[in-house]
Amino acid sequence: GTEPVIHNDTDGAPWRVARIPNTSWKNYPWLHCLESYVQRLVRGWFNPIPDGHCGFRAISQAATGDQRNWPQMRRAVLEELESRPELYRAYYDGIANGIEDGIRRCRWASTSGCGPFNWMDNAELFVFATLHSWAIVVYSQGGRYTVLPVTAPPGVTRPRGILSLHFTGDHWVRLDFRHGQVPMPPINYLWPIYHDPSVNGWDQFFLHERALYDRLNPRG
Repeated sequence: GTEPVIHNDTDGAPWRVARIPNTSWKNYPWLHCLESYVQRLVRGWFNPIPDGHCGFRAISQAATGDQRNWPQMRRAVLEELESRPELYRAYYDGIANGIEDGIRRCRWASTSGCGPFNWMDNAELFVFATLHSWAIVVYSQGGRYTVLPVTAPPGVTRPRGILSLHFTGDHWVRLDFRHGQVPMPPINYLWPIYHDPSVNGWDQFFLHERALYDRLNPRG
């Protein structure tokens, strides 16, 4: 199939994030959890199969256009954590057994019996952001934040897309905002401290999105 591509409004550069068809809010079970401005600016949403792999399914749909490639997403995180653990260790410090828990979690590949320990955790978002050079925006009842890549591969000098997610407390859903209308919450506090010099200044690519969020959330 063709590689999913959208275009950045500011310069027309290809962004590697699959689009979602226009979707009505009519059947969205968690609508009450989203602010009215989010409802107004989102043009589509994708609700993955709730089998414990929903987070990886949401990432897979964005990266490949098909949620069924979730095993590939788990393997990608596992290989990245095992090959470059020091790059991500700080982002796992808030988890009981640190990065080792992330490695164990991503080894799970069964299509049944995927319990909470094996669900995608916030820390894995740093890995996916890095692997795809994405900014990942998260809206949840526990907080709103943005994850940026920890490092960049050779030749990549700017982010390649914005992926937006809604975490309901036990389920991940993809949101697709209108072009140029992504209200981006503050960058996760760990990124300015631990990111690699190859992504210095990448937060500056999103001044418009950050300003939009601040304007819509005057109290933070």
